[in-house]
Amino acid sequence: MLSLEKLQEIVSAADFDKLIGEIENEWFDCKASPYQLQNDISKKELAKDVSSFSNFEGGFIFIGVKTSQSDEHFGDEVESLRPFNKSLVDPIQYRNVIGDWVYPDIEGVDVKWIEITSQAGRGLVVITVPEQKESTKPFLITKTLDGERKIETLFGYAQRKGDTNKPATIADMQRYIQSGFHYEKQIKNQLDGIEVLLRSVAQHNQAQVQSRTNGERIEQRITRALEHAYLGNERTITISAYPNQPSQLQTIFLTSEHSIRRHLETPPILRRGGWSIETLDQARIMRGEMIRVANGDRKVIDLYKDGTLVFIALADHRFLAWHDEERQKINSAALIEVIYSFVSFYKLVLDDLENLPEEITLRVDFKNLHLDDIKSYLLPYQLGSLAQGFEDQRRDAPDNDGAVEKTFLTDNFDIGAVAFELIREVYLWFGFEEEKIPYVQERDGLKTINADAIASL
Repeated sequence: MLSLEKLQEIVSAADFDKLIGEIENEWFDCKASPYQLQNDISKKELAKDVSSFSNFEGGFIFIGVKTSQSDEHFGDEVESLRPFNKSLVDPIQYRNVIGDWVYPDIEGVDVKWIEITSQAGRGLVVITVPEQKESTKPFLITKTLDGERKIETLFGYAQRKGDTNKPATIADMQRYIQSGFHYEKQIKNQLDGIEVLLRSVAQHNQAQVQSRTNGERIEQRITRALEHAYLGNERTITISAYPNQPSQLQTIFLTSEHSIRRHLETPPILRRGGWSIETLDQARIMRGEMIRVANGDRKVIDLYKDGTLVFIALADHRFLAWHDEERQKINSAALIEVIYSFVSFYKLVLDDLENLPEEITLRVDFKNLHLDDIKSYLLPYQLGSLAQGFEDQRRDAPDNDGAVEKTFLTDNFDIGAVAFELIREVYLWFGFEEEKIPYVQERDGLKTINADAIASL
C-alpha cells in the first residue's frame, strides 16, 4: 500500500510507472482524463475530490491514470498511464475553481502538469493536497449562485474514506452541525454530568433488554441496523455476536486512546486494500445504548453497551461479490477475510467487558440473495486458483434469506479457530464440505484460518 511519503517520492521523481498495480486508498485518487470545467457539475466534482483529502490527512489526485476494479483487493487498481498534452489543462483554472468552490481556503494546494520523461510533450496532472490543521476543518463545498430573482448559497461536505470520497448526506450535515464537528477532538476529559446521564439511561435500558431473549434481541438489532441507508432493500451479509450472560462494556462511551470506541473506529485489519470491517468513521452515541460507525451505504456497525456487535455490508458487486453485476458471484477471499476481521475485533470487545461471559453466540445472516431473480453464488476456492473458473462447481444461495449461528466458549478464545467454525457453517449452508474452505491451516490439531495467507494476497 502506498503511503503519503511514498507517493511524494513518486511525484518528486516523476516516476509514475510505480503507480501501476497499486490500489487507490485514503491518500490517492486517479482520474483517466481531465475534469471538464465548462459546467458546474464538473466543478463541484473537482471541489468534492479535493476537499475530501483536506478533510482527512491530505493526498494526491493523479489525472491521466486509468484504473479498474481489482479482484484481489477492495478498491480500484491502477491499470495504465494515459498521459496527455499540457495544453489540455490550465492549472490556474483548476486553482480558481478550488478557491471558488471550497471554504475555507485550502492551504498549500497545488496543481501541476508533470512531463513523463519517456514521452516528450506528454504528461500527467498532479493535484497535491497537504495535510491541513484541525482548527481549519471542516472544508466545505460551497458556491453562491446569483440568479435573476434570488441569490442562493449551496454547500456540502466530503471526507476521504478508503478509496472513496462520498459526500455527506443532508442528514449527515444536520448531525455534524447539531453535535459540533470538533467536540470530541477538543474535549478529552470525561464530563461528570454526561456520565451520570448515561448511567441512568443504561440502568433503565438494561431492565428492558434483559426481559427479552437473546434471539429476539439480536433480531431486533439487526433489523434496526438494516434501516441504515435502506440496506434492508439490498443484498447484504450481516455478522453479529453477543454474550450469552449479562455484562457491560467499560469504555464504550469514552474517547480515550485505548477505549473500545476508538478500536471500533480503527479496528484490526489483515492488509490494506483488503475486505475488512473498517469504516474510517467517527463513532457516535445513539440513544445512550450503542455507538455506530458507517462507510456510506456499504457498511454499518452497531456496538451495544451489553457487548452485542452487529456488522452489515453489501453482499453484491459493490463489496462482497466480484465485479459482474449480472452474476453476483461471492468472492471467497472477501467472505473469509471479513468474517476473520469481525472475529478479531470481537476479541477486543470481550477484553473490554466488565465480566467475561462463559459463552458467546456468533451468527451470519444473508438477505436478498435472490434479488431481481439473480441468485448470488459461491465458488469455494482461493483467489488465483484454476478451480475458480470451474463454474459447474458453483453453489447458488439455497434461499433468498438465510442464517447460521454457533455458540463458543470464551475460555482460550482463538480468533482463527472461531473464524473457521463460523465460515464452516456458511460453506455448509451453500452446500460445500469443509474441505473446500481455502486459507485453512491446522495448528495443534485445530483447524484455523490462515491469516498470514490472506495478508499476503
